[in-house]
Amino acid sequence: FSIDIDKINGKLPSSGTREFVGLKPAEVNEYVLLPNTDYTLILSGNYNTTMWGYIWISEDGTRINNFLLEGTRPDQKVILIELDGKLNVTQIDPSLEFEIARDSLVSKGKLSLPYTHTEEYQKILYNQIEYWDGERFISIDHLTK
Repeated sequence: FSIDIDKINGKLPSSGTREFVGLKPAEVNEYVLLPNTDYTLILSGNYNTTMWGYIWISEDGTRINNFLLEGTRPDQKVILIELDGKLNVTQIDPSLEFEIARDSLVSKGKLSLPYTHTEEYQKILYNQIEYWDGERFISIDHLTK
């Protein structure tokens, strides 16, 4: 998410059991929910995370790179996520280690096809991305842009 420093107050958008009751919503500029892979869901059951302490922003602010950590410690795999200055995801690039680990589970029948390095799997990941529109999270079909 992005937020003006003078507006750091309140809660981030959420729903259900993860919502903080009694706090006003924060005034975020942009907010994006990144994809949860089937690899993470089968290994850790819940969620992935971004790599803490690492974020790369281009000098002109038009490109932001970070990594999603997938799976469980100490054997986490990474996926590069690139965003533009408005936090629109412009690229999802699974690492070779992620691809090997996930495809191994696919070949054993523990995860469903498609294999990782395919357009179909990219579409699955992109279609999970949600953006906050000021009232709710919405999905956008990225591959038609």
